[in-house]
Amino acid sequence: MKKILIADDNYEFSISLLNQLNQLEIDKTISIATDGKKVLNDIINNNIDLILLDLDLPNLTGLEILKILKEKKISIDVIVISGEQNMIIEIIKNNIDIKAYFMKPFNVDDLINKIYYLNDRNEKNCSNYKNIINSILDQFNFNKCSSGYNYIIDCILLCINNNYEILPRNKIIYSEISKKYNMSNYFNVEWNITKCIKSMIKVTDSKIIADFFKYDFNPSTRTFLSTILDITYKQITLK
Repeated sequence: MKKILIADDNYEFSISLLNQLNQLEIDKTISIATDGKKVLNDIINNNIDLILLDLDLPNLTGLEILKILKEKKISIDVIVISGEQNMIIEIIKNNIDIKAYFMKPFNVDDLINKIYYLNDRNEKNCSNYKNIINSILDQFNFNKCSSGYNYIIDCILLCINNNYEILPRNKIIYSEISKKYNMSNYFNVEWNITKCIKSMIKVTDSKIIADFFKYDFNPSTRTFLSTILDITYKQITLK
């Protein structure tokens, strides 16, 4: 499900835009934030995929939010919607990546077409990454019908899509996966991944385990995920 955040201090404009974006034929949730600090909090804590960002926000401006996202290396698609054309110069000067810049008033159909384009691109990238991860995991004797196997793929995809070069703390990554499946807590995700990896180790050639994990014949769950993440990044770079 794609999570879209409309960030604009004009609540009436945001409601109107939300109603028009409801025609998007993609699996989505759309939320609204009118305060800059709340916008940043939603991005960090709610795993937002796309933000439609007004630059003139109270407490924390849109430009300040963009600088924080860049500094913290938070990967998110940003479409700027603003009434101030000169602000694009500041965005360029700060070498900030945005996907589009719409000046108010604008044609909503153009915005919708841009969102469709970004959604199709992201789905294609996700499919490519998933194929790479599967090809790496094929070298182990996993039970591919197990929940744990799917959670392993979810963990690696989550890291790549968020530009996490190092695996986050277990609670962070498992919590994000549990949200995807509407679970009340992350313990079920953690338990299934650990069980899946331990079962795999028992039936996989020890030489393969040794080659992948530098002669660690019984890698921990975290070591396993970190290693697969590192190998996946190397494979993506070679593409």
